[in-house]
Amino acid sequence: MISVTGNITGIARQYETLGLDATLEGWGEVPPKSYQWERDSSPISGATASTYTLSQMDVGKTITVDIMYEIYIPGSLFMPAQYLNIWWTSSPTLNVENVNDAPTSLSISTSTFDENISGGSVVSTLISSDIDDNDSHTYTLVAGVGATDNSLFTIDGDQLIIVDSPDFETKSSYSIRLQTTDSGGLTYEESFTLTVNDLEEGPSDLDGDGFVDGIINYQMWTESGGVDLTNRRGKTFSDNTSRLWDLTKAVEVDSGFMILLEGDRSKEGKYRVVNARETGVISGATPWVTGRKLAKFGYEEIFDMDFNGNDVVDVV
Repeated sequence: MISVTGNITGIARQYETLGLDATLEGWGEVPPKSYQWERDSSPISGATASTYTLSQMDVGKTITVDIMYEIYIPGSLFMPAQYLNIWWTSSPTLNVENVNDAPTSLSISTSTFDENISGGSVVSTLISSDIDDNDSHTYTLVAGVGATDNSLFTIDGDQLIIVDSPDFETKSSYSIRLQTTDSGGLTYEESFTLTVNDLEEGPSDLDGDGFVDGIINYQMWTESGGVDLTNRRGKTFSDNTSRLWDLTKAVEVDSGFMILLEGDRSKEGKYRVVNARETGVISGATPWVTGRKLAKFGYEEIFDMDFNGNDVVDVV
């Protein structure tokens, strides 16, 4: 009876190379004619050499090898010469051990976000690619090429967060550098450019006086747009309307608007409050009075201003 003895050589660990030490008993140094390596008893495509290098796909699996010997048996008086194929399968290895691999790439779920979102908003989710299935990753902002705007962001888990509300007109893009670290401490870094979406915006009131900036005539600011201040005939008003007063502040109220007039020249030191409807049409006004009387009537709270000179905004 022809028999084969042998075993797989090498360590059953990812990236290690396995070989075979086998002997066809009684036939001397006859090498196998063919090899087929198997993973959990299933043939591995292309693995037909005398050695096999273990990959990530083998982790957790057992490896065996099927070999075939071809021997020549000379003929005799009673039997013609022939070739005989002898098949043999090795014992399986232990389950193949994993070797930690570094992350292979880092990506972000989106590279754009709208201007005017609140500071502290999540702008993207961070995503790692790793050969090791189910590996965990942590993320950090790191120094290096492309890290110009790192200080303007923070990270919570896999969430990238912008610190302050972005404004396209002030800064239209950001450059950051991110690092992902796997559970074994191996890392991968990459730089990203984030782009701010320019939104169509209404008029601005940067100085907070209640009037639209950059408009010649007086126009009250609202979230939905500017509202012209007019009389019943549709006449608008501006700084050039009178030398005796200036409109210094407008406040939106339930009935429309309250507008503060501050006197000049003969009316210096006096104030007048004009009421306007939601449409901006003037509906009435107070007489010219001193700051003390305005404070007495509760206008300090309405306009958030100190009219009586006590350095306190009185609340009535």
